[in-house]
Amino acid sequence: AVAAMGVAMKVGMIVAMLQMGLCMGILPVLAYNFGSNNIKRIKETILKTGTVCIILGSVMTICCFIASHFLVSAFVTDTAIIDLGVKILGIYFLTTNIMQAAGKSLIPTIVSLSRQGIIFIPCLILFNALLGLDGLIYTQAVSDILAAIMSIILCTIVLRKFFKQQL
Repeated sequence: AVAAMGVAMKVGMIVAMLQMGLCMGILPVLAYNFGSNNIKRIKETILKTGTVCIILGSVMTICCFIASHFLVSAFVTDTAIIDLGVKILGIYFLTTNIMQAAGKSLIPTIVSLSRQGIIFIPCLILFNALLGLDGLIYTQAVSDILAAIMSIILCTIVLRKFFKQQL
């Protein structure tokens, strides 16, 4: 079971790493524009990168879904939950990089700790108790979704505060 989960997570990380690379690539663009108070360029970069991230994540997830039998058939039979988590990760990476570019590095650190520990560990214990081995499959997807929601809320607060200061 542990080996199967490891293989499934590695397949999901292929998509996540592509999205993370894209979001990290815009970090200098965002930081430069935050520094120069170019609100129009910040909004444009966020919108375009978010769109590309979601499209890339969806296309790659579909490819992983189509090839899932080939990729993980020896270990995992249900990849739907992992695929959902992969889509959510694109949003998560984008929002954490926006906050880093805005100079708010503590917030993404807290969100990251939440995703991999503060949210993940209680979900792991709860889902294991409720669902047994199947709970392990749901744990990462649920923690990714909750971390993405948390990062969207915090990013929105940071951006609103920044945009209000620029008016």
